[in-house]
Amino acid sequence: MPTSSHVEHIKPKSLDIATLTFDYANLLVSCEGNHFNKIGDNSKKNNCGHLKDDDFDEILFLNPTIITNISEYFIFDTNGVIESSNVDTAKAVYTLKLLNLNGKNGKLAEARKKAREMQLRVLRNSTYTEEEQKEKLNAYLQNNTNEFITFLRYTFRPLEK
Repeated sequence: MPTSSHVEHIKPKSLDIATLTFDYANLLVSCEGNHFNKIGDNSKKNNCGHLKDDDFDEILFLNPTIITNISEYFIFDTNGVIESSNVDTAKAVYTLKLLNLNGKNGKLAEARKKAREMQLRVLRNSTYTEEEQKEKLNAYLQNNTNEFITFLRYTFRPLEK
């Protein structure tokens, strides 16, 4: 069974093994990259850090440990697709392509869309009042461990208080 995440080196450690391997500022959690493989197939890394491997352009890569407003570089549509905003298209497109953030054959985008649809179904099928639905949604959106939480926060922001 594949794990859901791994520690990724932002700058490939192969550039300077002694310095970059354990540099805390060079590490972040990344998805495993094989979420949509057939069961038992851990070999193909189709997105995220594993796909990046040693490919890295420090000028073009949007480094989330340095850029505090990184979300402004991207927009989500309700179908789960991540696109570049007009902040710096070249950097956003490079990062999206390098990490394949919409997934092979759009599978990550489809998974984001399904996560949004599931939340909508839960809210619509509940007996909660509109105010209670907003409270439940806000509580859900505060949990950083929920899958695709950034996308869900982005797409549900008009419903928040």
